[in-house]
Amino acid sequence: MRVLSVTRIAPQNLAAFQISTANATTAFGLQNALMAIGSTAAMKVSTGIQVPNLLQVTITQPSMNDQIAWPGDWILVTDATYNDTTNTWTVTSTTQVIVYGRGTGQVGTPTDFVNTFTADTAIDWPATTTAPAATADTGAQITITFPAPASADGPWTWEYTLTDHTTSTTGSPTTFTPTTDTDGNLNTTITALTSRHDYSATITITDTYSQTATSTASNTVTAAA
Repeated sequence: MRVLSVTRIAPQNLAAFQISTANATTAFGLQNALMAIGSTAAMKVSTGIQVPNLLQVTITQPSMNDQIAWPGDWILVTDATYNDTTNTWTVTSTTQVIVYGRGTGQVGTPTDFVNTFTADTAIDWPATTTAPAATADTGAQITITFPAPASADGPWTWEYTLTDHTTSTTGSPTTFTPTTDTDGNLNTTITALTSRHDYSATITITDTYSQTATSTASNTVTAAA
């Protein structure tokens, strides 16, 4: 018997999202759609020591081994479409959910996913319309607090650009790694400032596909001695 060249009768729709607390509602929307066709997906958010708001996604489907996804892992959904406005997945009897994660038994790693699939949608980040919050700390430093990106194109590269309004100067972008608050927001502390000078900052993020987004400027604060 020779091998035949075949074409899929119904073109396959592929959709994907990266596991994060910002994408929790997307995961729950997928759970509801899967349950409607007889599959199950248990989604839960748990908080542990130094692991705030950790989202773990466990997916159970007929004739497939259980899969577990953790923050940073990718979930590929085949034969499905997603409506971002209503957070509604449209799935079919042939829909499969495939995890590209760091756990054992996965079809690939998160790196394998970004090396295989294109997911270069525009960055969704609330900080581009809602300004980060700046607060002055003692010791001539300020803390900038801002939301995490809602889109699924991480891992992210972070930079802040600081403006000294007292001297009317803006510094060069500085790379940093943010920390996560217990409420899920991110922050960074900028040190070695000049006391009694007024400062504001913007945050710029770069995704896996070299796309960038810059926040609006934070409020202006005066550095304390």
